[in-house]
Amino acid sequence: MPTSKGSVNPVVIIVVLAIAAIGGYFFLSQKGSLPSPSLPSTSTLTPRATEKDFESITEDPTLRKHFAAQANKTDYRYKGTSPGSGLTTVNEVQIKGESVNSKEIESDGSKEKKHLIILGDTTYLKDYSDNKWWKQTIKPEEIPDEEGAEEPKDFKEEYSQPDLQYKSLGKEDCGSHASGLTCFKYEQIFPDSPETKRFFWFDDKDYLLRKDQAGFGEFIATIEYSYDNINITTPSPTKDVPEGRSIYEYSLGSDTMTPPSPTENQIPEIPTDLNMGEQNTEEPLDY
Repeated sequence: MPTSKGSVNPVVIIVVLAIAAIGGYFFLSQKGSLPSPSLPSTSTLTPRATEKDFESITEDPTLRKHFAAQANKTDYRYKGTSPGSGLTTVNEVQIKGESVNSKEIESDGSKEKKHLIILGDTTYLKDYSDNKWWKQTIKPEEIPDEEGAEEPKDFKEEYSQPDLQYKSLGKEDCGSHASGLTCFKYEQIFPDSPETKRFFWFDDKDYLLRKDQAGFGEFIATIEYSYDNINITTPSPTKDVPEGRSIYEYSLGSDTMTPPSPTENQIPEIPTDLNMGEQNTEEPLDY
């Protein structure tokens, strides 16, 4: 069984894997070394990762090929459905140089409920009342620390620390979303948390992730991945978010504002010195 050295809480690792495996944002971010998807494989640009970076994954060259291929993928799409809400979310990511563009579409099966596009520092949110896009540009230095995104994790560092164990489960069809492809199927083993499960499939052609199932008990999430026809562009027509407001305050599907969350000064103070048992000091009536 392939392993790597080190140890870490397996519940944390499964979250890291489910996110990191899709590439891009959580992979290496060496300046000037991001390969362009339009360039041929003979490009002289330095790849962000090679199989040697995952040499701690012992005894399984196929798995190392997968990690290296995934780490160098700059454009990808992943789709997941929430069984509880019935909502399907499709996310796309496109990395160009040091810029990360993304798109998120949420639907309930019959209609689109949310459409969010982020191009660099500019965010667009579709208003379904007039089919225009709210637009707001926010520089990183303008985002409060508590609202800023977490620092991207270094892919090689994540895989060199945990005590990862994998079990090869052979090959099978990748599924209808990856028609015509055959996948290697693997299970990730969590010795310290046997109730935690993760199965993942990557194709035998490009070694790219095609499906991932992770979770425990009834909380098993399935995510499907694809890499074709990803082109995130500026939407139109647009309208600017009023100054002093955040684009995320807007209610989806209308042009009204969601009431802002109360600040600390707006929240009424609840008295702490009231003794509810002493409010009525009269003796009970004798019936």
